[in-house]
Amino acid sequence: TWDDDDDGIWKPRRIPNPAYKGQWKRKKIKNPNYKGKWKIPWIDNPEFEDDPDLYVLKPLKYIGIEVWQR
Repeated sequence: TWDDDDDGIWKPRRIPNPAYKGQWKRKKIKNPNYKGKWKIPWIDNPEFEDDPDLYVLKPLKYIGIEVWQR
């Protein structure tokens, strides 16, 4: 086993890689149809009605319990 006190600090060997071309970067392809950052088109909905009680829970009358048995 390697002992830093006796053998010194361990350094991994460097093996040259002839295929290495530097840090990888993604290719950029020009897009002539690019129109900038997409914006949400807001379309009026004449049938929309705001419901202020949408998330209000109504009083419960019953509670269901499901029991599983093997």
